[in-house]
Amino acid sequence: MPKIIHVETLLSEHEYDQKEVFDVLKDLWKEKYFNLDRIEKIFENTSVGKRYFPVELSRYKTLDTFEDKNNAWQEAARRLAPKLVTKLIENSGVDTDSIDLFCSNSVTGLSVPSIESIIINEIGLKRSTIRLPIFGLGCLAGIAGLNRVCDFLKGSPKSAALFLSIEFCSLTMQKEDLSMANIISSGLFGDGLACVLVVGDEHPLANRPGLDYQGSRSEVFSDTERVMGWDFVNSGMKVVLSSDVPTISKEMVPPVVNEFLIDQNLSKDQIRHYIAHPGGPKVLGALVEGLGLSQEALCLSYETLKEYGNLSSVSVLFVLKEFFSRSVKNDGEDCLALAMGPAFCVELSHFIWRDS
Repeated sequence: MPKIIHVETLLSEHEYDQKEVFDVLKDLWKEKYFNLDRIEKIFENTSVGKRYFPVELSRYKTLDTFEDKNNAWQEAARRLAPKLVTKLIENSGVDTDSIDLFCSNSVTGLSVPSIESIIINEIGLKRSTIRLPIFGLGCLAGIAGLNRVCDFLKGSPKSAALFLSIEFCSLTMQKEDLSMANIISSGLFGDGLACVLVVGDEHPLANRPGLDYQGSRSEVFSDTERVMGWDFVNSGMKVVLSSDVPTISKEMVPPVVNEFLIDQNLSKDQIRHYIAHPGGPKVLGALVEGLGLSQEALCLSYETLKEYGNLSSVSVLFVLKEFFSRSVKNDGEDCLALAMGPAFCVELSHFIWRDS
């Protein structure tokens, strides 16, 4: 089966603490929204400490249109993504001639040609590399993208594949939108990039430690189109975020997880590690309660949320990076990866950790 063997992450260059971000937004909102103490409390309740933005904080005051924001996304993506992919190639030692698939994802910006084609030319990957750009899956794409890459490698066992995810959520912030959804998003969502190397089971690097892919499950819940997503307006992408997300996560996700575990001939007690998208403190709490877990089971998700914020699809890949670098794991242990996203949807993966 395909195996995840290496993960690299990258943060934007401009680092701010949450209070600095609030102070700037306070100046933008103070003439329109008078209960600033409530907004500050919302920012504190996100559990986010640091923010890493692709442009200087002062520049956000001048980003007024979709064009302004998308141009800023393209500038940052073209500056940072090649560095990240180069870092992954150098640190993993993968032969670039064996990379047959390059999958890229974002839900916070657009580029045509898509970003992976630009990177292929810039860093010199082979011109016959298959490209798979993904858009529209939101937070879900961190796991969905890995699942699609693994599905490809099941049929190309000698190949390697890259999955790159780029999210600059701060560039979608709407200065004129005083809805609770926009205020919460402005305090919760962050920015970052991640790239994952996956190899087929006949690839020369397949004997490295990593996560062996066992199977996946996708689920779209009925009548949830307005739970999460974007409206496209002249000033950019306007967030759609229902207060029902924690309730849906608690009530609708666990039955799908249980069905998936049965399909994989597993019980919940056999799962030793969880790689879960850190959607926010309330969402993580809902998963803990709904799945009957301890907070410790999702400790990497809680830590990632506090350190970086919700990076949309990139967040769960930051959790994956921490799992590779820090988590205590033994050969043969089962791992469940999960993420939720627009529509409302859930994406699941079953992996087994292998020492070789």
